[in-house]
Amino acid sequence: MSDTTAEPTRLIVAGLDGQGRSTVVQDGPVGARLDRPGGAFVEELWRQESLPATLADAARRITEVGALAPHAGVSIRKFTLPPTNPDAPPATFEQLEAAFGEGNVTDPADGHLLHRSDSFYVIIGVSGKAYLMLRTGETLVSAGDTLILPGSMHDWRNPFEETATFVTAVFHLAGD
Repeated sequence: MSDTTAEPTRLIVAGLDGQGRSTVVQDGPVGARLDRPGGAFVEELWRQESLPATLADAARRITEVGALAPHAGVSIRKFTLPPTNPDAPPATFEQLEAAFGEGNVTDPADGHLLHRSDSFYVIIGVSGKAYLMLRTGETLVSAGDTLILPGSMHDWRNPFEETATFVTAVFHLAGD
């Protein structure tokens, strides 16, 4: 189960005022959160529909958690992974397929369920640590580490006492 008591991330956005001067145009909690199977949650910090970004397109920026990154833009997210609750039932194939789409979850007969999306991720560890699980094994990702994850089948496991927090830049994979 997700940590519904976690305070939303404070998002401060700089932009221009009516006279073209730099100013804070937004200061408050992130309003877009998506609970994931297994207790993790994602907050959409910023969604830029197209790149390169300009000051003039500020009105088109969206603050909702989309299933995928925009085709021509980027999504900046905060991913929070609480410690694994050994008493909680694991996510089912059906839950993962509903979250990530048909064909994006490994067959349950393969062992541990892994998932993917049509996205290229740049993930930076901010606090804590967790294991990234892949088809060939797992690797520890800690605060300060940077992970490049190009649409690969994966899952996360946090057997530690501390919540793991990551910031991700998510790009849509070309051809998908």
